[in-house]
Amino acid sequence: MATSAERTTEPWVESPWLEAGIIERNLAPDVAELARQYHRDGFAVLPHVLGKDQIVHILDEVIGSLEGKGRVQDAWKFSPAVRALALDGRVLDVLRTLYGREPVPFQTLNFEFGTQQDAHSDTVHFSSLPPRYMCGVWVALEDVDAGNGPLFYYPGSQRLPDPYFQRFGLPLGLDHYDRYAAAQQELVTAHGLERLEFHAKAGDALIWSANLVHGGMPILEAGRTRWSQVTHYFFDGCVYVTPLLSDPELGEWHVRTELENIGTGATVTHSYNDEPVHFESLG
Repeated sequence: MATSAERTTEPWVESPWLEAGIIERNLAPDVAELARQYHRDGFAVLPHVLGKDQIVHILDEVIGSLEGKGRVQDAWKFSPAVRALALDGRVLDVLRTLYGREPVPFQTLNFEFGTQQDAHSDTVHFSSLPPRYMCGVWVALEDVDAGNGPLFYYPGSQRLPDPYFQRFGLPLGLDHYDRYAAAQQELVTAHGLERLEFHAKAGDALIWSANLVHGGMPILEAGRTRWSQVTHYFFDGCVYVTPLLSDPELGEWHVRTELENIGTGATVTHSYNDEPVHFESLG
């Protein structure tokens, strides 16, 4: 009989054979419950990933680079503390369990304020072949409540079809991103999904699957910060692509050929389930 990992190309934790996968992996009860939540809701919470000293080190190392921009991308390249969080052992162990593959951290984002971002799915920015081998991990670097722009998400939205621009009748590219965000909001509303907010304590982490629809609530108390760090992860054995610049229905993909593994510093190698792949440029 096929194992849960052999029945589908999706990550086992997102497949219909979740319970079989839990049994096959002989997961401890608390880990099994975390996997069930991730399967059902598209996210899981890890409390107390960071201590106060680690948070102070991150803030000390990134504040100077913000220069009023509100966020800095890939601070791991100059901040040992940011890199250490991206490679946190507890987080990586959970990701290995949930996805059954080695995590490949490839991007960090550090924020001073809440993003107030519209509902979206990371799938349009980062995706993989086979699908769904990507996730984000958001870590609160201070307490977050309704006043300083918490994250919001739609539990269960990760099970919706991948929201490629073509499925909304939109042309490719960032010029049409506002129309995509509006269509994404209409989609979760049409499915009757409920929006929830993540009110966190400093040091708490939220893991979310690639297709979970999420965003940032308005900042109700002007001037309040919402220090946080996001790390985006792929998983090994995949081709890594950018769907908003691709045409999946025609099999034309914008391949991310210059991904750098935060852990090793090496350029990430593409494969399909560990099998070699060949790319043909379409110009």
